[in-house]
Amino acid sequence: MISLTLEFEGEERFDERSNTFVTLEPFTVTLTHTLSAVAEWESVYKRSFLETPPQTGEELVYYIQCMSDRPLPRDFVKRLDQTIQVKIADYLSDNATATVLWNPPSNGGPRDTMTSELIYWYMTQLGIPFEADKWNLNRLLTLIRLAAAKQNNQKPDARASAAQRAAMNQARRARTGSRG
Repeated sequence: MISLTLEFEGEERFDERSNTFVTLEPFTVTLTHTLSAVAEWESVYKRSFLETPPQTGEELVYYIQCMSDRPLPRDFVKRLDQTIQVKIADYLSDNATATVLWNPPSNGGPRDTMTSELIYWYMTQLGIPFEADKWNLNRLLTLIRLAAAKQNNQKPDARASAAQRAAMNQARRARTGSRG
């Protein structure tokens, strides 16, 4: 699922502080888990979203706002029940692709902290257009890993090179009448 649409029905609840009934208006919000949403979240919390995801309710609600196609209503937190939280968690963990990489590339050295800026750098190095920052983040990361793996596997095949050199040498010997 590339985006997650949440529909909240209108309802009436009792507000114990004001001792009155409050009407909650219906609304629909579409969430999209993208690199641009992660970059926005990281600009506020100054840490890697992928390595240290939201740890408080406030951080999670802010990330939901970053993913949202419209401002969240004031009563959003009151309506963020367990069912909605599970839907959001499932959406964030969904790979959004059929591609499975069995052995992610690794050079064995120390890893960089995976921040939005590093992901943008990978995009430039691999020729992925910046418009992809609106893609589902898990799908974009899969493309980056796949492109890096394919790029690393484009080393010349030593056996093919040796066979090609042998054929060229044999052709030269035939032209010149040499035996080696």
